[in-house]
Amino acid sequence: MATLGSGIIAITYGLARFVFGLFLPAMRDELTISPSMAGVIGALPFLSFVFAILAATWVIRHLGVRRTGVAAASLAVIGLMTIALAPSSLLLAAGVLICGISTGLSSPVMAEAVHRVVPSWVLRGRVNATINAGTSLGIALAMPAVLIWAEAWRSAYLGFAALAALGTLAALCYLPRDGQRHSAS
Repeated sequence: MATLGSGIIAITYGLARFVFGLFLPAMRDELTISPSMAGVIGALPFLSFVFAILAATWVIRHLGVRRTGVAAASLAVIGLMTIALAPSSLLLAAGVLICGISTGLSSPVMAEAVHRVVPSWVLRGRVNATINAGTSLGIALAMPAVLIWAEAWRSAYLGFAALAALGTLAALCYLPRDGQRHSAS
């Protein structure tokens, strides 16, 4: 659970949310984004993160742990692909917004998965700490990409989307299933 959770957090926080700013100068040049528009776009992942984290408990209750985890990782794939293929600042903004939603869903669902899978309350803290360290892992993995492909940000983002697709598959295979779907009541 610690490895899976750390990977999902590395993808959603490290790659889908925080690395964006490191590639922004090249994106601004290619898409001719004004400084004020760059500021607006840069704020979108935090805004969507806040709304998603507020809705996460409801989403987990209605979709379950596995489906919510898969949704979080899938949204990272969609957001990263949208960023990679964005022909304009508007689609870049949409991709960044979607990435923020993936981030807001991922942390609560991983905490719930740990609660369900890790039997010892003593170990839960360690597992959660390892999972949360995934943010640093994602940024550390992205740093070589930033240094090597700073101007080829689209290629880097396609690579990040491929890693997110692997994370989606892992979430589908290894997150705990829910015994029943909860009603809307």
